[in-house]
Amino acid sequence: MTKNISSEDILCDIPATWQWTRLGNIATILGGKRIPAGRKLTTEDTGHKYIRVSEMKDLSVITEGLLYVPEDIYPSISQYIINKEDVYITVAGTIGRVGKIPAEIDGANLTENADRIVFSNIDQDWLIFCLSSSVVQKQIEMLTTQVAQPKLAIKKIQEFLIPLPPFDEQKRIAEKISVVLKSVS
Repeated sequence: MTKNISSEDILCDIPATWQWTRLGNIATILGGKRIPAGRKLTTEDTGHKYIRVSEMKDLSVITEGLLYVPEDIYPSISQYIINKEDVYITVAGTIGRVGKIPAEIDGANLTENADRIVFSNIDQDWLIFCLSSSVVQKQIEMLTTQVAQPKLAIKKIQEFLIPLPPFDEQKRIAEKISVVLKSVS
């Protein structure tokens, strides 16, 4: 359950057609799962790809060299997957990276060091750019638990304050950002 938004929470003025909301009001955040202690991933293609934080780069996932979940372990972690329609966010080690899952690894198993953001009626690219923005990245910095290994809890992710434009505007914004990013790369 996400907390309400008070006037003190508002980070800046936004257009009248937009609204401030908490990420947990527009999406479900689900965790990943590690393989059992003492076990290792394999290079043998078991059909069960496993995505680690080290492969999560440049708003996507590097698919070359992905490892697989051994067949005997798969049943215990089979429900901890991520789909191409979702957005990932890294929550341990490197915290706050976000991106999408390439179609060729749709349904891959997800590390415990990342979470899956499931949503509908939101443009995926817009959400990725929004979560990558300084507005949200500053919140991530403030909400990260500072322990031996810093961690970002699902409950904290649900509290992210998001400026939400209408869907058509989300698409236009995402398209313009994509064009700009392509021109500078």
